[in-house]
Amino acid sequence: MKLLRLKELFKKNFFFLLPYFTFLIGGALLLIFSDKDKLHLYFNKYHNEYTNLIFYYITFLGDGWTALSIAIFLLFIRYRYSIIIVLSYLLSSTTVQILKRYVFNDHVRPALFFKNNPDLYLIPGVDNNIFHSFPSGHSTTAFAVYFGLALFISNKWLKLCMLTLALLIALSRVYLSQHFFEDIYAGSFIGVASTLLIYFLLSQNKQETGLDRSLIKKNKSLRTNNFFN
Repeated sequence: MKLLRLKELFKKNFFFLLPYFTFLIGGALLLIFSDKDKLHLYFNKYHNEYTNLIFYYITFLGDGWTALSIAIFLLFIRYRYSIIIVLSYLLSSTTVQILKRYVFNDHVRPALFFKNNPDLYLIPGVDNNIFHSFPSGHSTTAFAVYFGLALFISNKWLKLCMLTLALLIALSRVYLSQHFFEDIYAGSFIGVASTLLIYFLLSQNKQETGLDRSLIKKNKSLRTNNFFN
């Protein structure tokens, strides 16, 4: 039964999950065959004033305030959606903080790792953190939240857009030298796994319940709206 549900979920979210699994495989190969310092310095070579500005702002779409804003918005669509986003964020963020501070607390960020290396380019105006590098919290939040949104919406191209946005947020962390690639790779997995777990736990019953109401619909949520499932 669980296998059938997983198969159905993959089929409905093919445009998010297949490219994401491709990213996992490609990322794993990069991590296996490349040193994290050489990989970071390779990515670090590609900067210009336009991408500096784009990635500087896009990275904020992966913070906790954005997750909270999306959860509040979803209260007007369906309570269940909002609860899934909040619990996914809390679970994934708690996991990341435990790993950062108690398991991988000796992993420093690029700004400190390359402290005496003139080859590292740091973007002016960016306040670079130096400790608690692994895994990336912004990447975790981005994949937890935008995978959640992909599960809720029905349009396959919008699902792909959600993946693209999550990837761009994660890559912004490397671009800004706030994290190494391994940090965002692990963060993406934690985010997706957390949302998947919460989604399954809160979607056992397919019958309409109070969780399927919203702030603007007393009886049913926007089930008839083609934008959401």
